Amino acid sequence: MRLLTRYLARQNLFLLLAILVGGAGLYLLTESFESMDRFVETDAGAGYIALYLAARTPLIISRILPAVFLLALVAQLNILQRTREMTALMTGGITPMVLIRFVIIYGCIWCGVQFFFSEFVGVQGERLSAKIWAEEIRDESGNKAIASKWFTQKDFLIYLGNINPDDTSGSEFRAYRLNENGLEIEEMISAESFVARDDHWTLSNVTRIHPNEFRTERFDTLDLSIKQNLEDFRLLKGGKSLIGLPIWDLYAHIRQLRNSGSNVEAMVTAMHGKMAYAVSIIVMGLFALIISQMTASIYKAVFIGVILTFVFYALSTFLMAMGERGLINPVLAAWGGIIIAFFFCGLWFAQNAILRMMRLR
Repeated sequence: MRLLTRYLARQNLFLLLAILVGGAGLYLLTESFESMDRFVETDAGAGYIALYLAARTPLIISRILPAVFLLALVAQLNILQRTREMTALMTGGITPMVLIRFVIIYGCIWCGVQFFFSEFVGVQGERLSAKIWAEEIRDESGNKAIASKWFTQKDFLIYLGNINPDDTSGSEFRAYRLNENGLEIEEMISAESFVARDDHWTLSNVTRIHPNEFRTERFDTLDLSIKQNLEDFRLLKGGKSLIGLPIWDLYAHIRQLRNSGSNVEAMVTAMHGKMAYAVSIIVMGLFALIISQMTASIYKAVFIGVILTFVFYALSTFLMAMGERGLINPVLAAWGGIIIAFFFCGLWFAQNAILRMMRLR
């Protein structure tokens, strides 16, 4: 059995690497053509363009790896059928369960590879490519402000009108301290601007109002004990801002923001979505086994594989979008596509096993 496993893995590895190189190259070529106008307009040097594309490569590999795994396995199984090797294996007592076990174990290895490219190499590459694109190609080195954010900190309910995460500052600060039953405001603090530091925030042009005492105080500056990373508010938007964060950083930000009362559905969905995307490689492997049982034509097999991949990722994207908006549980949204795919694959293999047993009788 070990000999069979090594043979199948070696044959698949050759096909997978060939398709992976071709797919990544095509992806980079398409992206370079789409960005060519911007490259020419900004007169970006060839070195920056090459560095940008090289930095994008690890993340591209992590994105296309599930589809590449599917195509490589479809091609391998088709070759085994055309050369009658599959018939010889079945005649020699190799059951479909052996192939299923091989695909799952082999797929787990590539899950680890995808996770490595996505969360280690890909994260660093995405940060570098984003920096090159913003500063050298699009000249967007300025701060990107964020507007209107609420959060809680100790006894205060805090509103920030404008936030500049890059230089940890902002404007239109409002803080309301409620009494113990949470029904009355004991203190209101407003400031024209603020600077967030590690262990406190410094407010400028401050007005402090004590409603119960009918008293108002004014300060040029005032320090408040607030510990909140302004970069977290950029992450709450989701989307591309979450791609450049590994799972462990996302988890730390989620804990901090959840404690401050912020809505973290988008971040939780993204964190679990990263793990689910790696596991989708196993789903692609099971799809390939099903396709090999449906047709012996490589053209039909590839076509069916593309359709199944599109349906699977369309469903996963739809569920994740609902999870980000809080319409369904974020964890269920991220893993929903995987669960549904495993369920239907299990039904397919169970049905085939029953039919095979009936034929043997």
